[in-house]
Amino acid sequence: MNKMVGLLVLLILVAVGVYLLVPARQIPKNLKLVQPIGSSPSASESGAQKSDAERVEIFAKNLEVPWSLVFLPDGNMLVTERKGAVKLISKDGQVQKVADITAVKQVGEGGLHGITLHPKFEENKFIYLYYTYGEGIGQTLNRVVRMTFEDNQLKDEKIIIDKIPGAANHDGGRVKFGPDGFLYITTGDAQEPSRSQDKNSLAGKILRVTDDGSPAPGNPFNTRIYSYGHRNPQGITWDEKGNLWATEHGSSTMDE
Repeated sequence: MNKMVGLLVLLILVAVGVYLLVPARQIPKNLKLVQPIGSSPSASESGAQKSDAERVEIFAKNLEVPWSLVFLPDGNMLVTERKGAVKLISKDGQVQKVADITAVKQVGEGGLHGITLHPKFEENKFIYLYYTYGEGIGQTLNRVVRMTFEDNQLKDEKIIIDKIPGAANHDGGRVKFGPDGFLYITTGDAQEPSRSQDKNSLAGKILRVTDDGSPAPGNPFNTRIYSYGHRNPQGITWDEKGNLWATEHGSSTMDE
């Protein structure tokens, strides 16, 4: 027993000695101590938190489930709300409704989703949108449409791709023009995972089409399908080498 107590005292003395011998310059400068629960931050930490807060400000408010945004050439932006409205937000944060798409069916994750500009927007004023709609008795579908933006209004809706399977969840919805000039569209599996592997279904895919909705040349199956086997892709972008990256929206264990 006495030996165990002696050993414990020795270990404590060694630890204290090492702490006292370590020069202050060896302590990492970026080391941040965790603030104990219930204690107050120091004056310097309070200043840092205040500084961070001052860099965040509300640019526009009173939006209802904003899903996607795109910047116009003049610096203003268009924002989709899942309920079916498209809002124009000026550079100083003023909000104005420019469209109310009545065909939109807002159910669960479904509704008005992605928005993007045609690469030659300044010439043709074309804007593309993706939204959920209803057909028949309880049937949920998705479509991509093209509209013209003139005089701060969206008009002349034209369906580009129709009857993409939809559901209360897993509707995908991102639309973007890639560096190759083709339109890329993400679709969800509409809560039926087997559709993702079915090359005859538009569900659970990334589509690549021309600006009028035709299959893009070079697609692997000579159809609109560019990539399949997706659960619910809702984000796409390209790196500096032109590689396409996609994010899959899922539960906490299925995001990827």
